[in-house]
Amino acid sequence: MKLAKTKNLIGLITVVSLGFVLLQLYLLDNYYKSLDIYKKQIINYYQEQIVTTIYEHKKLSKIYFDEIINKENVLDIMAKANTASEEEKTILRNELYSIMENTYNNAKENDFRQFQFILKDTTSFLRMHRPEGYGDKLADFRESVKIASEKQEFTEGFEEGKTYNAYRFVYPLFYKNEFVGTVETSISFLAIIKLVEELFDHEGIFIIKESAVIAKVEKHLISKYYTKNLIFNDYYNDKEITDYSNKFNSINLNQILSTDTIINRISNLLSKEEPFMINNSIDDNEYISTFLPIENIQKQQVGYFIFYENDSTLIELKNDATLRFVFITILWLLVMIIIINYHFSRLKIDKLIDKLNFDKLTGAYNRNRLFEYINREIEAKKRYSNNFSIIIYDIDKFKNINDTYGHHTGDVILVETTACTKKHIRIGDYLFRIGGDEFLIILPNTTLNEAIIVAEKIRSQIEKKIYSINNINTITLSLGVAEYGDEDTYEELIKKADKMLYDAKDSGRNKVLG
Repeated sequence: MKLAKTKNLIGLITVVSLGFVLLQLYLLDNYYKSLDIYKKQIINYYQEQIVTTIYEHKKLSKIYFDEIINKENVLDIMAKANTASEEEKTILRNELYSIMENTYNNAKENDFRQFQFILKDTTSFLRMHRPEGYGDKLADFRESVKIASEKQEFTEGFEEGKTYNAYRFVYPLFYKNEFVGTVETSISFLAIIKLVEELFDHEGIFIIKESAVIAKVEKHLISKYYTKNLIFNDYYNDKEITDYSNKFNSINLNQILSTDTIINRISNLLSKEEPFMINNSIDDNEYISTFLPIENIQKQQVGYFIFYENDSTLIELKNDATLRFVFITILWLLVMIIIINYHFSRLKIDKLIDKLNFDKLTGAYNRNRLFEYINREIEAKKRYSNNFSIIIYDIDKFKNINDTYGHHTGDVILVETTACTKKHIRIGDYLFRIGGDEFLIILPNTTLNEAIIVAEKIRSQIEKKIYSINNINTITLSLGVAEYGDEDTYEELIKKADKMLYDAKDSGRNKVLG
């Protein structure tokens, strides 16, 4: 009997101990899953801020172009300058500078760095930031100018120049239906850093590959505008941003990334040219550093935005996990308490995950939030007369893709089309996955015509996108657009957009109807 009880005790201790070990492993796994989810949220958050900031400057750039630059007095000067003698060009250049001076000064206050007027053979005619520098051919080292001149179409993107790097907006100029040159407006990445810091109190810097700087920047200017990064040997710091960071920020990145282990880890991640986030504890503070790769106009990865901040959420996650482990360790002999703790721990973690309300595959919102968000916009319309519109779209012949290539390929297409769509909507817009390949976008403060423009942009970008699945060449969307009317219900609004979607599909697909 005693032997039997001993065996039972040993069996009970073994079972309880095994349960304890399994439970500890489960909690540890969920901690890392929660941490991974949080890191992905942070990365997406910063990416959205960058896209939004660039988009806002793009809109302002378009205003400068439409209201000031794309006018007869400016276009006439550019037309004449293409065939003028050097003496005549000097007169025309001075005249153009006088016209643009006040506008350029206003643009600088809005964080624009350059206004440059370029003749149709890509010769620089007037740099507003450096009027004495003109006459050099830009096409050989400025892809944005080359594309805008050859294709005679608007071009945008990050690009290194002879002196500055900048995010550039290049517009073709036409006078009496004849191409007469281009104009470039550009912002420094300091403008993005400052706006993100101002809005969200997050500090940041920009690093650029040494090879990108050496290939473009005049040698005698490298030390003026760049400093060697002390942590990552293959990168330079943008000196303007670094000086700003050292002057105004409370802690610099070198202090946060202070160990060889972290530096080696980051160096390995940098070589992958993908976004990532790391965390590090310093003096009881938890810091996160988010690295976002930047591509140039030629789609080459040339640098990183690095945003860093003291983040209490990580400490809370870590403390929460530690407290659970301690609690379970103390009570590990009490089987029922272990089971109860396991149960409530699971509920708490599941609740944390459920709060995210995102579609697991695509990262879009799921249906759970759709009713809430649409009704919020309806209330805003009733209270403040705010217009809003919705877009409903699905992938043309998606069933054929699944049937032909398999559901894995279909999942990849869903993920990649969703990522592309997110790049072309605002931070304040909401993307929902409401069916297999059917999505809905809520566009606050947006009229029908504005929503149609957004939908057309999405359609165009999806059609042009290159997918990671080799045997998929082109994916197209059909999109229906509807604006909320004063008497519409939730269901009527969706029904209007849905009808436009089906009309678009019935009339040939790959189009927008609103």
